[in-house]
Amino acid sequence: MIPEVDIFVGNYTIIDQEVFELWVQGYAVGETVSVLQQRGELEAWGASLELATSDTADHYRTFGMLEKLLLTPPKLAEEWTFQLEPALQKMVIQKYYEFDDIVIREIIGKKLSGRTRKDLDDVAEKTGVLLRSCRRQFDNVKRIFKQVDEMTGSVVANIQASFLLPTHLAKKYAAIVFIINNRFETSKRKLNYLTCEDFCVCASQMMTSWTTAATTAPHCPPDTTHDDTDLDRDFLIELRDFKLLLDREKEHRNVTLSHLRGKIPDRMCSEVEGNFKTYSRGIINIGCSLNNSRDLRDFFIDAVEKVVDPCRQARWKSAELQIFLQVYADAGSALDIMTKTSYPPLHLPSSESVEEKGEAPGCVFVCVCTTHDVTPRHSASPALPLYKRRSPRLNDPSFIKCQGGTVSTLPGNVQSQQITDSQAWNSRSIGLVQLARSV
Repeated sequence: MIPEVDIFVGNYTIIDQEVFELWVQGYAVGETVSVLQQRGELEAWGASLELATSDTADHYRTFGMLEKLLLTPPKLAEEWTFQLEPALQKMVIQKYYEFDDIVIREIIGKKLSGRTRKDLDDVAEKTGVLLRSCRRQFDNVKRIFKQVDEMTGSVVANIQASFLLPTHLAKKYAAIVFIINNRFETSKRKLNYLTCEDFCVCASQMMTSWTTAATTAPHCPPDTTHDDTDLDRDFLIELRDFKLLLDREKEHRNVTLSHLRGKIPDRMCSEVEGNFKTYSRGIINIGCSLNNSRDLRDFFIDAVEKVVDPCRQARWKSAELQIFLQVYADAGSALDIMTKTSYPPLHLPSSESVEEKGEAPGCVFVCVCTTHDVTPRHSASPALPLYKRRSPRLNDPSFIKCQGGTVSTLPGNVQSQQITDSQAWNSRSIGLVQLARSV
C-alpha cells in the first residue's frame, strides 16, 4: 500500500543558500554532503545521510539548469521556469559572479584563451581552489570582457546593465577588464608579492585620471565617445613635457625640501635631500615613456623597480610618502617652466639679420603649437637671441620650413599662418621658434 504523503505546489523556486555556495565553490554532491555533515546540519534536521544526498543532488540539478540563465542574468527576471524573489535573484547572481582574488591574480597576466583555460589545473593546485570553481571564474571574466569590450561609455555601468552586478563587484570586474584590455604585464617574478587588490586599485586610479572618459581630457571634441578602458593617448604624449623638470632638478629639489620641512621627520627630509635624483628621475622617466606601448605594458614593473623598491629600502611610511609625493608634485607644477605664464614676445628676425649672422635667408624653421596652450617644451630661455638656440634636425617633421615669409610645409596639427619679418609671436602660442642653417 502506498503511504500517504503531503505535497504542495508553489510558484517560487527554493534555493538553499548554503548548498548553492558550496556548488559555486566547485564541490561535488558527495563533498557537499560531507561538509554539511561536518557542520552538524544533518543532525540538526534529523536527516539521514541518504536523504541528505538525495536532497543535495536535487538541488544540484536545479542549479545546473539555472546556470544557463546566469550566463545572461537579465533573462533570469523574465524566466517563468525558475521564478525567484528579487532578493534571491540578486543573491544568486552575486554569488555566481564572485571570485577569489588569488585565482584572478593568476588569470589577469595571461590571455583569455582556450589554452589558458586548459592550464587552470595548475592554478587550482597553486591556489588550493577547486578546479570547477577556477573554470567558473575564468569563464565569467572572459564573458564579461567580451561583452563590454566593444561597448562605449562607463565600463562599470555597462557591466551592471549587462550582468546586474552590485557596484562594488562591477568596479572590480571593470579594473580587471582595464588591465586585460591594455595588456599590462603582471606575471613577472618581481611583481609576485602584489595582490589582485593592488592591481585593481591602481587600475581604478588610471581609469579615473588617464582615460578618454577622465575629466582631465578637455581637448577631446564634444562629439567624442568617452571610454574609461582606453587610455588618452594625447595625455600620455603630453607627459613627455615633464622632462623639463630634469633640467631644473636642483631648483625642484630645493622647493620640495623647503615645503617638506616640518611636515615629515627630519630623517626623511635628509633622505629626500640625498636621494631626490633617484626618486624624481624614476617618476619622470616612467611618465615620459608611457606613450610607448611596450613601456606602457611594463608600467607596473617600472613602478616597482624605479619607485617602490627605493621607497621600501628607505623605509618610508605610507602617510609620509603621500605627503612627499604631494609636495613633490606641487613644487614641480609651481616652476615657471611648467606653468602657462606668458613670456616676453618672440620676434622673428628679418632676412637681413639672418644674413648678418651667417644664416641663409629664407630658411627659418618654425614650430607653431596650435593644439595646446602650453609653454615651450624646450628649456631654452626666450631672452637668448634666436640664432643662438640649438638648431633643430632638418628632417624633423615637427618643424616647418618658411620661405618668403609664408609657411610652405605643414604637419597635420598646425594651422597655416602668414609670417612677416616684423611680426611678434607670443611664446604661449608658439611651442618653439628656432633658426637652422640650410643644408
